[in-house]
This record gives sequence, structure tokens and C-alpha cells, in this order.
Amino acid sequence: MRVFNKVTEQNLATGKVKYTHIKLSGVVEKVKKEADGDIHIKVGRIICEIIPELPLKPPVKGQNATLWGISRYDAEHKWWEIHPVLGWK
Repeated sequence: MRVFNKVTEQNLATGKVKYTHIKLSGVVEKVKKEADGDIHIKVGRIICEIIPELPLKPPVKGQNATLWGISRYDAEHKWWEIHPVLGWK
């Protein structure tokens, strides 16, 4: 079974997370389907992306959620993210 290390939004946003498999908890601020089919879920300063190849029903705005997946630095947008989201509750 894969271990997903709990991280804070602050540590992930500032690049202080050393794990690739992470989980993040917080309030969902925004959910948006992008043109490429990805679903962006904003939790604090972090974007968590559900991709079409691993379809999940997204949480809803205002919901408390724990999302887990792979941490990555998106050089195009200059932010840390969870991409892809592998699950949430």
C-alpha cells in the first residue's frame, strides 16, 4: 500500500515538501473544468488536478476535503500542485 504523507498548504506552496506522494486537507475554494479536460480544485494557494485518464467526481466548493496524489512543480504557472489527484475524501 502506498503511503501519502500529510503536508500543509504553506509547505507545499513554498516548495518545502520533499515527498512525491502527498495528501493535503483544506476547504475547497474553487472547482473549474479546464479546456484540456482537467478539473482544477483550489485549496488555499494549491491547485489539485483531476485528469481525464484517472476520472474522479470532484469535491464541491466550500467542502472540507483531503486530496492525495503526486506533488509536482508546474514551471509554466510557477506553482506547486497535486497532479494528478489519485483520490479524495
